[in-house]
Amino acid sequence: LLMQGFGWTAILLGFALMIGGVRRAFGIGQQDPASWMWGLAAILFAACCLAEWPIPKSWNMSAGLGGVAGELMLAILSTPFAALKIPDPQVWASAFAGLGAILFAAMAMGLGASDASSLWRALTHKPHREPEPVVGVPALPSRPATSGSLMDGVMRLLGKKPQEVIEPIVYTEEDGFEEGDRGFFSAVEKAEGADGKTRPIVPRVLESRPIPEAAPAAVVPAGPSVAPRTVNKPQPPQPAQQQAAPRSVPQHQSIRARDASNAIPPLDLLDVPPPRSSDVDEARLLEMADRLGGVLTEFGIKGRITEVRPGPVVTLFELEPAAGVRSSKVIALAEDIARAMSATSARVAVIPGRNAIGIELPNPTRETVY
Repeated sequence: LLMQGFGWTAILLGFALMIGGVRRAFGIGQQDPASWMWGLAAILFAACCLAEWPIPKSWNMSAGLGGVAGELMLAILSTPFAALKIPDPQVWASAFAGLGAILFAAMAMGLGASDASSLWRALTHKPHREPEPVVGVPALPSRPATSGSLMDGVMRLLGKKPQEVIEPIVYTEEDGFEEGDRGFFSAVEKAEGADGKTRPIVPRVLESRPIPEAAPAAVVPAGPSVAPRTVNKPQPPQPAQQQAAPRSVPQHQSIRARDASNAIPPLDLLDVPPPRSSDVDEARLLEMADRLGGVLTEFGIKGRITEVRPGPVVTLFELEPAAGVRSSKVIALAEDIARAMSATSARVAVIPGRNAIGIELPNPTRETVY
């Protein structure tokens, strides 16, 4: 029925419906209802143009190549040319209809004068020159660039959209451990992100305590113009214990302290720290190592626990991963490892200079670090 009514343009009608569906699905161009009207006009003018074409032997329809609609449009458009007594009015009407079909098809696709000029420059190989900006006047775009334009949609389909800048992920120490406990993480100067590249960690800088300012000197009333002669008194000898003490304060502060005859307190006031218990439950450590190895196997991490280093607050387990295991995958499982090991938290990082990954778990009983 479509071939009888529109001829070969029935194929263009199906192609136009397919293009409209693709543009609507991918959000290409603005949703303009007038584009459907321009598309219908382009199909009718194309049918009028094909109506004058010679009919091949394989065509088995009673109407021409433009169908019934093309013959009606050709009869209407050839009337002005016949009235002007132009020879072959139907040929002129067919050529006019072909140009109109191209124009209406371009309008239906959202192409404008700027697109036509760009196409002309591309065909003639002429570079496009931007107008020079006027000093003091901001440069404005000649055509507003919208995210829904036709060219933007074509670029999205070709996969040439601008790449988004992704901030790298840097794994840092989690909360839940004492401030004095650093473990081997104090020596770790690199952390591995999700992309497998190592990035340096910016060290934390602690601000020093401000030096107390000296008290303002007393104002001496103006006296005679002759300056009094100062006599340097010999300094009293300092105790041997005070001289052996390290200088932990600036030199100008120690001079003020000696001038004020302030005695340094003796070291006997400090208590000797209790001896650290060296009892290590090796059976418990081996059990924790086997349990940690089973947890890693459940998460799909292949490897073996090579060393266990107990500490006063945390215990370090060194994992030697198998070939093909990414360290970023193990680092991302820190929370899951802590949950599976029934620990408050876990810290995972790559040990520098070795093919090993360190996993720190808190001890059930913490010792005080002096």
